[in-house]
Amino acid sequence: MGNGRLQLDVVALDQGDEVTVLVDVTAPVPDGTVERAPVMVVVALDRSASMSGRRMRAARDALVDLVGRLRPGDRFGLVTFDDEALLVVPAEPVTDPASVVEVIEDIVVGGGTDVSAGLLRGLQEVRRVSSGGPAHLVVLSDGHATRGLTSPALLGGLVGRHAQHGVTTSTLGLGLGYDEGLLGAVARAGGGQELFAEHAAEAGPLLARVLDRATEQVVVGAVLRVRRAQGVVDLVVADELPVHTVDDGLLVELGGLTAGETRSVVLTATRGRRGTGPGTEVAHLELRGAVLPGLEEDEQTRTVRLGEVATDPSVAARVRRELLHRDTQSAKRRAAAHLADGDVDAATAVLGSALTELRTVVGAPDPGRELDDLRSEGERLARFIDEAVQGSTSRAAKGLRADAAEGARGATGSSSPTARGRTTGRSG
Repeated sequence: MGNGRLQLDVVALDQGDEVTVLVDVTAPVPDGTVERAPVMVVVALDRSASMSGRRMRAARDALVDLVGRLRPGDRFGLVTFDDEALLVVPAEPVTDPASVVEVIEDIVVGGGTDVSAGLLRGLQEVRRVSSGGPAHLVVLSDGHATRGLTSPALLGGLVGRHAQHGVTTSTLGLGLGYDEGLLGAVARAGGGQELFAEHAAEAGPLLARVLDRATEQVVVGAVLRVRRAQGVVDLVVADELPVHTVDDGLLVELGGLTAGETRSVVLTATRGRRGTGPGTEVAHLELRGAVLPGLEEDEQTRTVRLGEVATDPSVAARVRRELLHRDTQSAKRRAAAHLADGDVDAATAVLGSALTELRTVVGAPDPGRELDDLRSEGERLARFIDEAVQGSTSRAAKGLRADAAEGARGATGSSSPTARGRTTGRSG
């Protein structure tokens, strides 16, 4: 871990015609003599009319605090948007924080909300100064887009393409009136954080969290390529991460990793015919990423074979717990969608079913840390059910989405601050 290399570990479970593979990707931990690379943070701030009063005051305070945390070599840029977007602070090194703070304090509210304009202008500024190193864009908004592009798929595709080149996009929703569907799609495709501040005063600590992750990042542009072995007819990746289908398998975009962070990917390989015994190949894994501060390219490879598939009951239990964890995040997102449609009964049914599954596993005699994580998941699900039943549907929907996104990285019991959602990438 201290040698500056990525680490690739595999745990697999043979289930007849299917093999479930849990892939752990762990970032290196630099020694204490390595100076962190300079970071670039560009914020796209909603200044529409709904941001007036306490929300704009809290947003300005959060930005001032963010600037105060930056080092002289770091870059900070600021875009504001209402009916249109305007670059108010170019993304240059912060050599005069006082002048940047003065610009922030002069921001006033305007008219409508064109989230796409702010997003596009922020990405343009990142591209203008980016030299291939890590860059971070944060979109902060309290409302629904009233003009411009509003398609989550379109905007998600845009930030996804930038994510392949080291640009991470996070979102911070203020209050209970913002469009969590749009902001969530942008954050997930951009490999960033999907944050929710119900109260204006929470914006500062959450924006600081984005900066903390940016400064702790040691790997940029990590990508896991999964190639089908001969005889494998289908590959499915269950994860919140962007997945692309290619000729011989799948590309899984892992994005940036912080020091010592473990990012997990679960894939299922379906074999068209049974292997003949030990040595039969299931999948070929290729992991690539650029390690900071010098952006040295690192590559790790691994071939998963039937003879290497574990039969230890504890291994099987871990894989199943990981799948349960992902299914729980999927349930959160489905429940949030039901709440957005006003269907409280459907939402509570989905959450209740997930809670029952969690309690079944947690009740088993296993004192591991992974079960502690699942137990905490169950407690949060129960809280969300209570909120939905009591009529706080907007709060519950946004909380569910943010909670699922919070763990889009890492494994149960890992050191990363995560819990996963579930989408499906398929190759076949």
